[in-house]
Amino acid sequence: MLLFQTIPLILAAWQGTVGAILGFIWLSRRHEHAYGWLAAAMAVGVIQQFIPFPTHQILHGFLGASVPLESALVLHFAARFTGLKVSSRLGWFVFLPSLIILAASAIGDPEVVRTTYMLLGPASIGVFVVLTAVILGWSALFRSERSSFFLGSTLTAVLVFWVHDALTVLDALPGERIFLGRLSYSVVLIAIGIGLTLRVVRALNQADDFAGRLFRQVRDAEEKLRASFAREEERSRKEALAAERTRLMRDLHDGLGGQLVSIVALAEQQHGGSATVIGDAARAALKDLRLVIDAMEEIDGDLMLVLGSWRERISAQLRAHSIQLEWQVLTPGGLPIFPGLRPWHVIQVIRLLDEAVTNAVKHSGAKKLRVIIETIHDVPEEASGRISVEDDGSGFDLCIPRVAASPAHPRTGRGLLNMKRRAELCGALLTISSGQQGTRVSLILPSHFGTTPSADDRDGAAGERH
Repeated sequence: MLLFQTIPLILAAWQGTVGAILGFIWLSRRHEHAYGWLAAAMAVGVIQQFIPFPTHQILHGFLGASVPLESALVLHFAARFTGLKVSSRLGWFVFLPSLIILAASAIGDPEVVRTTYMLLGPASIGVFVVLTAVILGWSALFRSERSSFFLGSTLTAVLVFWVHDALTVLDALPGERIFLGRLSYSVVLIAIGIGLTLRVVRALNQADDFAGRLFRQVRDAEEKLRASFAREEERSRKEALAAERTRLMRDLHDGLGGQLVSIVALAEQQHGGSATVIGDAARAALKDLRLVIDAMEEIDGDLMLVLGSWRERISAQLRAHSIQLEWQVLTPGGLPIFPGLRPWHVIQVIRLLDEAVTNAVKHSGAKKLRVIIETIHDVPEEASGRISVEDDGSGFDLCIPRVAASPAHPRTGRGLLNMKRRAELCGALLTISSGQQGTRVSLILPSHFGTTPSADDRDGAAGERH
């Protein structure tokens, strides 16, 4: 009961399940012919298990032809699985023993069927199993395919039990005539089917892993591309701003600057108080225009470039008042690079320094003015800069109270308040000291300039004058 009913039924159920799975895999992947051949072999075995006995002679012949047919289908599976090319004639030739047994059942009596099966069945099964083992062994040895080695190892059981059944038929083995080849054959087919199913599962897992890696790579590439687009847009925006700045500078220099120069020249040709006032106003406007143009230059945070132009302007201003200029740069390079430096920062700094020089010229009576530029390191790993303007004039008392403002007497100290306001807008620190030895205005620049202030603050600071 265990050998001939229970175990065959269980094996047939497993074989049918695995065969159905392989059949679905083959229907989904038609190019994988190996799965189709093995699913067909399993289907033949399942059909054979559920044919009742005794039965019609044709079905009896099918029972005899089923095992050679299964062996032929498995041989085709092994050839397709290992990639072995088989000619169509040889491929159909392996089905000849099964066809002969079926033909004998159609035209002969049961004895003819039995004789035909005994002549062709065991021999063809043995030959097909040996050929299958040879194909798988060749693939395992010369191609180092572990799956072929596994399949070839499982066929060893079929060969052993086939030899056992052959010796039993020849009465070479004592005891009862119990044939185990059929059971081993079903077990081997199930093992092969499970191995192929696991192979598909591993392939699906690998496909999922590949899809995950591909998704991550695509996401990373998309982020890099988005960042590249952002950098390109920023670069294009900077180029457009630079082009517009250049055009505006050229228009201001060639247009408004030229008109102011003409006004200065006409005022110098005329004589009288009004001409002098007009000339002074035009010179102040021209000076402010040059300051704006210099501040609009692209300096990439290098304030020393603007200070070089500012030095030329104040040199001419100081020479007109017989004041000697001493320009001292105490550290190599002068000031550090300020990444957050913007044109409106530059304007505030230069106007603050202009205010300091103008106060020294008008009020100090100095003979010498010194500009000191240096880099300081108050915070580790962060460099800031300091610009100092010193004169040897009479100085003034910082504690003198301011008088009330009037049209005739503007409020004293308004220029100092404007300077402090400009320093605050830039995030800089302004210190002023004055005495009998002269006045010192020191501006400590921050290592990181602040964000752009509101338009009212910026315009208010820009419009302030002493």
